[in-house]
Formats: sequence, C-alpha cells, structure tokens
Amino acid sequence: MTRYNDGPSIKSLVLTVLSVMTLAILAVLCFSAWETAEPGTVKIPTLFGELQRKELRGPEFTNPFYEWREYDLKMQSEVMEDISIFTQDQMPVVGDITVQWQLNPGSVFTVAETIGTMRDLETKIVLPAIRGAVRDAGKMLKSSAELFTPEGEAMFSATFREQLAESVNQHVTILAVITRDMIPPQEVQQAIISKIRASQEVEQQRSILAKKDLESQERIKVAQSESDAAEATAKAKRTLADAEAYAITEVGRAISAAPAVVQLRYLERWDGKLPTMMMGDSSNMLLQLPMK
Repeated sequence: MTRYNDGPSIKSLVLTVLSVMTLAILAVLCFSAWETAEPGTVKIPTLFGELQRKELRGPEFTNPFYEWREYDLKMQSEVMEDISIFTQDQMPVVGDITVQWQLNPGSVFTVAETIGTMRDLETKIVLPAIRGAVRDAGKMLKSSAELFTPEGEAMFSATFREQLAESVNQHVTILAVITRDMIPPQEVQQAIISKIRASQEVEQQRSILAKKDLESQERIKVAQSESDAAEATAKAKRTLADAEAYAITEVGRAISAAPAVVQLRYLERWDGKLPTMMMGDSSNMLLQLPMK
C-alpha cells in the first residue's frame, strides 16, 4: 500500500514555532539591554531594588533587568522666592535668593548610595542647606538696615556661601549666589525714604546757595566794572580840570608878564565894526578907541 506525504509533520511545525519564539525573545532582550546616558548625565543601575556599583556615562549593552537612576551633572538652579532673612534685631528682610550648583562627578555613586536620587539630593541636602545658610548669615548682621550697605551685603554673601558649601558635604559645588528684590522692613523703608528726602533737600539747598552765590559774583563783577568806570571817569575829569587850571595859570602868567597880550587878542577878535547903542533921538555917544 502506497502512503502519500500531505505536508510537514507536527514535530516540524512545533520546532518552527519554538525557533521563531526564541528569536523574538532574543531580539527583545537585545534591544532592551541597549542603554545610553545623555551628555552631562550619569546613570546608576539597580537590580531588583539593589544598587549596583556601576556608572553608565554613554551608550552600551547592559543587563536587561537593570533599572536606572539618572544624575544630572549640569548646572542646577534653586530659586528661593520671598524668603525671610532675620537679623539680630528680628526685623525680617524679604527677597529672592538664587543658588546655582552642580553635582560633583566623583560623588555620583556616593550620593546614589547614601542619599538617593537626584531629587533626593535636592530636597534633602541642597534646599535645607540654603535655608540654614540664610539663617546663619542673617545672624551675623546687627540690624536689617546693614543688609542694604555695601559692607553688610558683602558680609552676608560671604557667610551665606561659606555655610552653604559646608552643609552640602562636598557632594555639590556652589557656582553662584544671587540676591535680588530685597524688601526692607517698614521701619527701615521709612528711614530710607526720610534719608533720601533729607538728601534731596540738602542738594536743593546747595543748588539754591550755589545759584545765589553765582548771582552775587555777577553783581560783584558788575559793581566792580561800574566802580572802575566811575573811577576812570573821575580821573579823566580830574585830568581835564588839571589841564584847564594849568592853562588858566599859564595864561595868567603870560598876561602878567605882557599886558599887551590882552589888547592883542582883543584886536585879533575885533571885526572892525563899532558897537551901536541907542540913547534917544538927540543923544550921541562917542566910543573912544585906544590909539596905541
């Protein structure tokens, strides 16, 4: 009796299915084992909740059963808005403080092992350290008004940064501390306003006095000019009077020395006409002229 082979056997089908499934599982495992860390970040793996002593700083094939914690090594900023700074006089100054910080690359595994995630580092270490540094730095100032002086501001900033660096346990580098929008207590505001007004009044009075002084200087210059002009006029008049007096004196001397000079001048000025006088109808007047 002849048998015909109608198709593949059941055993062959089973082997084919198992092969496909194996290849699919291997592909999934291969792709899931490919892990990468972005530039400026480090990843630490955990295996079933247990931290592994391994740092991933770039792309590589890893255990597909790892779970990863990512730690950012780039600059971070913490902005504390409307934070109160209490000085020794217990009069708070309210303002914003920005702290720029960075996780030290060599401390990543220590942070992962002793603190936790990146978020844990921020909430458990950095933020409490900022609040503590604000408190300690504020106590260095006797009054809130000192914070608005160059010396007081420098002291607060130096103390704040020193206390903050000490509190972060060398896991974090403090890059910058920025304070802005500082609002003094009401009493200090009034004192500052009063000081500004007093300064403005002083400057206004100085301006008025300077203007009056300038006007006085101008008046003095005008008066000096008028005085000099009057003195020059008087001097000219004295000179003219002296000249006239000298001329009269000299003429008098000349007349005394030569009386005929008077007659000569008279004759020089005479136009040759006799003077006419009316004395009535029948009256005649004779004018005798000198014959010399």
